[in-house]
Amino acid sequence: MAGSQRSFAARSSTRRRGAVGSRVLHPDRRLHSAGWVIWRDADLSAMGLHAPVHDDLFLERRAVDFASSSALLVRGEVWDAVGGLDERFNPAYYIDVDLGMAIRSLGRLVLYEPGARTLHQGGASGSARAREELMERNRDLFRGKWATKLAAHEEPGEGGRGVRASDGAHSSGGRAHSSGTECRHRR
Repeated sequence: MAGSQRSFAARSSTRRRGAVGSRVLHPDRRLHSAGWVIWRDADLSAMGLHAPVHDDLFLERRAVDFASSSALLVRGEVWDAVGGLDERFNPAYYIDVDLGMAIRSLGRLVLYEPGARTLHQGGASGSARAREELMERNRDLFRGKWATKLAAHEEPGEGGRGVRASDGAHSSGGRAHSSGTECRHRR
């Protein structure tokens, strides 16, 4: 590709970027997530959950459905366009899922950037019961808000390894691999 074509391609893809999320690690340095998948029923799958931190599948930048807000960079104009965070999802759970869906509904990408890393002690700020109640409440709220968009998402397990190709969200070809590093759960 000629230099001017490369430059144009780089600018075009840069304009589509809405947010960039980091590789999220557990305190013991195992992978917590390398981006997330949102399923039709609003359940979520963490890409690479508990995989070795240097697993080749999770070392490339790629588009994802959403990235954890524990370390997320959002373009200012995109933040303004979506109206920031939907406060109905406070204090936690699905607030980043909603933001990712809003960004993608603008035709922008949410990218996973493996070169950026953060440690995250998931769920440390509340009891397990409180987390479950918030997750269930906010999952229902999310499902209601995005029902039309969710209808276009796959059911868990559809499309080979569960990767939606229709919107190019998973261009690297996978959220999970045979060693079982996928996690389907209610966040």
